[in-house]
Amino acid sequence: MKDRDDWKDSIPPTPWNALGGLVLAIRTIRVLRWLKWHRFVSKLRGRGMLSTLSELHAGAIHAMRDFAAEVQRWDDQRPDAHNAARRACTTCAEVMRNLLELDAHSLHCCLKVHVKGQAKDEDYVATWMRSQPGDDRDKDDRFVRHRVAMNSAWASLLGGSDGAVTWTSPLNCFACDDLTEHEGTYRNTRENFRQFYRSTVVYPLHYTIGQPGNRRCRTIGFLAFDSDKTRAFIEMPCIYRFCPTGQGLPAYRAALDRNPVFHLGAIMADVMAMFLGPAYEKHAAKEERAAKRRAKQENPQERR
Repeated sequence: MKDRDDWKDSIPPTPWNALGGLVLAIRTIRVLRWLKWHRFVSKLRGRGMLSTLSELHAGAIHAMRDFAAEVQRWDDQRPDAHNAARRACTTCAEVMRNLLELDAHSLHCCLKVHVKGQAKDEDYVATWMRSQPGDDRDKDDRFVRHRVAMNSAWASLLGGSDGAVTWTSPLNCFACDDLTEHEGTYRNTRENFRQFYRSTVVYPLHYTIGQPGNRRCRTIGFLAFDSDKTRAFIEMPCIYRFCPTGQGLPAYRAALDRNPVFHLGAIMADVMAMFLGPAYEKHAAKEERAAKRRAKQENPQERR
């Protein structure tokens, strides 16, 4: 006599049991494929990061090192210094383009020099060099002096008013993903800026001066990246959304710290500042002495 439980074996599988097994099999296959894809994506990301670091090291930093050597010979070999500056800006742009996956005509880099005036409201900025291809960007602004107080990026990085917003303290980066959206508050002395860029990220070049125990940072210039596309700088926080009136800077800085685009650009700006700083200080001192001589010639009474 058969066991009383043997009847279960004689029952054929129901459609539901078969369907459940099929669903489980499909899910298992999906999980396995996901794990394989995840490892593949991780490898791609690793290779992408390696490519970015390689371009940063062997490209941008080496180009800036050559620039530092040439700029020391500024008085004798200005063309060489100009060419080295162009190569440095171009390689910086290439590193940033690699991270953002943009083409050569969609992102540019430029090196700007900050020149202090006799009074704070007389400070100005001049573009020294731009990356290649230039796309006609340097036809009307090369070495043209622009007042700091009339440009939102420079005013925010130095701390001050641009006529629309009073920046309560200097920023460590000016980022805006759509400049045309904030034309009511964004200030720029270049009237046709919309033709060339719609989003931008600008870093200050900070160079440390002074003796031990009395060190301070001097802003000697700016390293700027811009694009003709809006939201080109992936997930970079927009300064006008965080600080529409110049306030709310801690939250903005915290958002920057979480973004790899910010850190990549900041590394290039800090290295550029270290290489450019000594030559800048040398020529700034020379210009200051020349300015004092001109002032004495224009005001003979100061000679007494």
